[in-house]
Amino acid sequence: MRYVVIALVLLLSACGVRPTGVVPAGDPPMGVARGPLLYFLADGKLRPVTRDTGHLGSLAEALSLLAAGPTLAERAAGLTSEVPAAPLSESGPAQGVVTLQFAGVGRLSAPAMDQLVCTVIGTSARGSVNGRNVLVQFVGPVSVPARGCPVSS
Repeated sequence: MRYVVIALVLLLSACGVRPTGVVPAGDPPMGVARGPLLYFLADGKLRPVTRDTGHLGSLAEALSLLAAGPTLAERAAGLTSEVPAAPLSESGPAQGVVTLQFAGVGRLSAPAMDQLVCTVIGTSARGSVNGRNVLVQFVGPVSVPARGCPVSS
C-alpha cells in the first residue's frame, strides 16, 4: 500500500510541468540604500545598526554619524558608544587599509576601535569595496596595527 501511495504522489506531482529553457529574470534589484551600517555597543558587545538616512553616503559621513553617537531612540534601546566626538580624518583604502586619525585624542578604548573598524568595513561592504579585504589602521600618539572587525556583519 505504501508503494502505491508513493507512486501516486510522484505521478501527480509531475503532472503538467514542462521543461523550459533559460528564462531571463531582468536586472538585479536597484535602489537607494537605507543608510550606513554603524556599530554601537549594547551591554559591552558590538551591535550593527542601519542608520536610516535615505542614502548610503560616504565613509566620512558614516564615521561622523558614529562619532555623534546613538540617537535618542537608539539610546532608549540600550545602545551606547565609546567613540569620541573629536575631529577625525580618514584616508584610503590604500592597498586594502583605511587609516583613521583623531585630533586631540590620545588612546582609544578597545571597544571604540572595534566600533570604528566594524563601521568602516560595514560601510565599505555596502559600497563598491569587498569589506572582507579591508583593514583599519589607527595613527596618532599611539599607533595601532591594522585590524579587521571582530564580528561578522
